[in-house]
Amino acid sequence: MKRIFISTILIAAAVLLSTAACNHESSSISEEYSYEFESNCSTGRHTFNSRAAYCAALANHELNNHCACEMRQDRFQRDCPGQTWPGCLQLTSEFWEGQVWE
Repeated sequence: MKRIFISTILIAAAVLLSTAACNHESSSISEEYSYEFESNCSTGRHTFNSRAAYCAALANHELNNHCACEMRQDRFQRDCPGQTWPGCLQLTSEFWEGQVWE
């Protein structure tokens, strides 16, 4: 009887240790999302630690210099399921006349 009890304790300890090791490994894995698009302009390189921040950035026209809207939309629709794309802005000549180019 004592032998069965000790065996049970050892098995339980082994299971707990292996579970703890698996949990430690999964918590040390970090996600990284990044993109950069060029199409007669550049969005610049953007890197994020969460999918939510990545998706919000893809949809942010100002952050991306109003560049590569269709490419960003394709990536958004692929990588951000269940979220709504805000649409591509049709910028008027008034917008471009007010821009300062370096």
